[in-house]
Amino acid sequence: MATVWMRHPNLPAEQLIEVPESAVPHHGAAGWVVTDAPAPKPKPAPRKDVDADPAPAERPAALGEDAPEDPAPDTEAAAKPKRTRKAPTTTTEES
Repeated sequence: MATVWMRHPNLPAEQLIEVPESAVPHHGAAGWVVTDAPAPKPKPAPRKDVDADPAPAERPAALGEDAPEDPAPDTEAAAKPKRTRKAPTTTTEES
């Protein structure tokens, strides 16, 4: 399905929407006008600094990698008694 770019005259010029070609009459009735597709934003050039790519030992570990399986216990939580649920009460109906 073909799409077109539209903008509204009452909105900033850089605020564009991409809609299906079949929706142009609907948006056009609300004041949107067809415009050219926005120019792609240039990608920033990679930095060539020495510190740009730290040594593997200096990189933070990604989640799940080299992360401790069981974190250190919270001392405050360990001091609190464990909560237990109250046993359910059974009711018997007498007829």
